[in-house]
Amino acid sequence: MKKFLFTGAILCAIAAGTTLTSCLGNDDPKQPDTFTANLPAEMNFTAVKALDGGAWQAFEGSSVRYMYNFSSGSMQFGVANMKIAPTQIITFSLPAIPITYDKDGAWSSTAAGPFTVSYQGQTHIITNLKTYLRIPANCPAVVKTEFEVDGEYLVRVMPTVNYFGGDTKTTNLADNSPYSTDITYYNMALDQKTMKAEMFIYRSRFVVNMPMFNLSFAEVPFKLTNDGITFESASLTPNVVTFKQDGSVDKRTPNERFKITDFSGSMSVAGKLDFSFNCDASGIGNFNATFSGTPLTNLPAIN
Repeated sequence: MKKFLFTGAILCAIAAGTTLTSCLGNDDPKQPDTFTANLPAEMNFTAVKALDGGAWQAFEGSSVRYMYNFSSGSMQFGVANMKIAPTQIITFSLPAIPITYDKDGAWSSTAAGPFTVSYQGQTHIITNLKTYLRIPANCPAVVKTEFEVDGEYLVRVMPTVNYFGGDTKTTNLADNSPYSTDITYYNMALDQKTMKAEMFIYRSRFVVNMPMFNLSFAEVPFKLTNDGITFESASLTPNVVTFKQDGSVDKRTPNERFKITDFSGSMSVAGKLDFSFNCDASGIGNFNATFSGTPLTNLPAIN
């Protein structure tokens, strides 16, 4: 059995773009009949909402496992030590359910259930499971998972790393001249403990003559929504980010030159990232920036 650990993908996800190749560590060019993908607890958190209403709640992450069998076209799904309420933790493994393949090579499953599971003397009913997993060749995995528990809770697994690519567009506010690039890409890194996000910006280029930096917008509050998250910050000072060889952050250096205002947006897991902000950059100009993109599956080429 070949194991694809999401751990490697997450480490690569915080690194500069050149280190994204082969993040999942698959050294076997042949498609295995089976493999297990594990999403470790430290690389996700759990979002829960009561089905009869109420606000979303965020709990620490759990171990999530996807066991694929390509011969039978099925997947077994399980979680360990998943908190769904302040005093309620569940652990379970479901029997094999069918998987489908989309045009992009992603593996999806939908199972209405019900599945009866037991843990530490308590019985629970799992229904309406939906999973999605895509493993691009040169980028971190794209994963989405949700299900219901006991007809009471809607549960979502929220990855702490979320990579997106697409078109970054800016407008020079002095003369309304436009600029657009697709070489800049983003990672929304979510922290459940603080409920704040750090958006890493790779190959940032907001106007045509701007030198490329790796930047980040740190300490941005976010809220859970029915569609994913929303985030905003009235003003912040970006960091110029450098990385170590292992992909972890080496240094964040505040850069007052690129101070921004009115930063806000939304993100859906394995769906879309949209945001906008204003920037009056010394020596570059006063501009408005917008982005609308989808999960990154290919590292964009530098023109």
